Formats: sequence, C-alpha cells, structure tokens
Amino acid sequence: MSHNYIVRVELYGEQPSSVYDILHRHMEAQDFFRTAVMAGVKYHLPTAEFYLFSDVALESVLSRSKAAAAATGKAAGVLASQVEAAVQDNLRHA
Repeated sequence: MSHNYIVRVELYGEQPSSVYDILHRHMEAQDFFRTAVMAGVKYHLPTAEFYLFSDVALESVLSRSKAAAAATGKAAGVLASQVEAAVQDNLRHA
C-alpha cells in the first residue's frame, strides 16, 4: 500500500544555492518532488521540503533522504513524516 510522505532537509550553516541544487537533484533522483497536490491543486512546497508517494516504509524514506543530503557534503538534519492529509496557506501554485 502506498503512502504520502513529506520530508524536510535542513543543511546546517549558510549554504550557497549551488549546494541546494545538489540536494534537489539527489532528492529528485530518489523520486521525491518539490511540489504536492492538495485539494486538486498543485503547489510548490516550502524550501527544502519534498513530497514522495510510495509503498516503501518510513525508515526507507528517511534513509533515502539522508543519502541525498549526504551527497551535498554538508551537515544536515532530516525529518521524514508519513501524512494522511495536508492543508496549506499561501503556497504558490505550481
């Protein structure tokens, strides 16, 4: 059974946008998206948040996210959450 996951990756310290570009590429390679559909509308997620719809376990989501963060060569904190519903306020339409 597939689930919805939201992941937040914080790269510690000031990082140039090129480092976040590396993170984004590696997250996308792991099938994570920077957009999500809520109430039938596609939105951009906040900076360094990612969406995944998959049948993998939550621990695997965390492991894949940590690997993508490690590819930047920077220290990072990662939070992975399985979500059943989400609401938003003032996110930009994708």
